[in-house]
Amino acid sequence: MTAQPAVIRASDGSLVVDVDLERSAASDLPELIADARAVGADSMWVTGFAVDVALGFEYAGGYARLEAPAPPAPVELPSPPPTQIRELKIICFAGVWGHHEPANVDPSTTFVALHEGDRWVGICEVDTARRRIVDPGVRRGLRTPDRYALLVRGAAARLGSGPVTLETWGDSEETLAAYRELGFALAEYVPGWRLNLRA
Repeated sequence: MTAQPAVIRASDGSLVVDVDLERSAASDLPELIADARAVGADSMWVTGFAVDVALGFEYAGGYARLEAPAPPAPVELPSPPPTQIRELKIICFAGVWGHHEPANVDPSTTFVALHEGDRWVGICEVDTARRRIVDPGVRRGLRTPDRYALLVRGAAARLGSGPVTLETWGDSEETLAAYRELGFALAEYVPGWRLNLRA
């Protein structure tokens, strides 16, 4: 075994063993599954290409880095109240592969959010210094490609002209296609896999 996996809490609070196949060998997965069950993990996440689905893993999106020479057409979105950001991240990333339990939020970090009816339904981080849009997230049951695209356009409004990077974890193929329709090209993609250890 080349490296020990991380044991983390997912955004929904479940215990996850997180394995990156750049640091662990795919042949180690049966042993890692046994270890994960022994520590009482709820699931295992794997990042990498060489995953044996016969072990029970299901494709769960992946890590995507997309690039655009200019931001997509901007849309003005509000910033959520700072006191609600952590809770909103938990809600919007619940059950989505690759999202760890959020730490306390740095007050200098910029966020935009979607508000529908009487509640916040989406959130997205904007790194203005590095011209990155990070982690668009939407509440379960409302996760449509158009809402994710709207969050990206809202984040773009905070960046101004110039090239933009978008980083996401666990998005569907339809959502990635929506980003491409906004002018982003896929620069890097690594698939993600999930194994439910409670089944």
